[in-house]
Amino acid sequence: MSKKEEREVILGWDEICYAEEDQIIGAGVDSLPRGRGQPFCGVIGADRTLKYGAEDDMVQLPSLGSSSESEQKLNWDVVRTLLSTRFSPIERGFGRVEVDEERGRVWFVPAASMAEAYPEDTALGMEYMHGS
Repeated sequence: MSKKEEREVILGWDEICYAEEDQIIGAGVDSLPRGRGQPFCGVIGADRTLKYGAEDDMVQLPSLGSSSESEQKLNWDVVRTLLSTRFSPIERGFGRVEVDEERGRVWFVPAASMAEAYPEDTALGMEYMHGS
């Protein structure tokens, strides 16, 4: 989720910002606490827009079980929207979705190509879903 209260799914990430210089300047990237030297993520929103954003501008959604009822409904609605939409970045990037309703957790499980490109992320996702 971005700090602007947008719900998004990370499709991939770069160690630093690879946007064009004019986009970096226009978006004020250098005014962020860690500037252009921080990780930047390609994300897809519930409205199916693709974006590129700084790690400084993102926060992980809390486990749905620890959220307020209205926030839980919104988060589940976003998950359902993304799952019901046949949209190629979601289909290419993720093989399936794991849901643990009891713990309020959802994990978009990377497809083989994405798991190979981001092995640490896959390990973190498995720990998130199956760890403590």
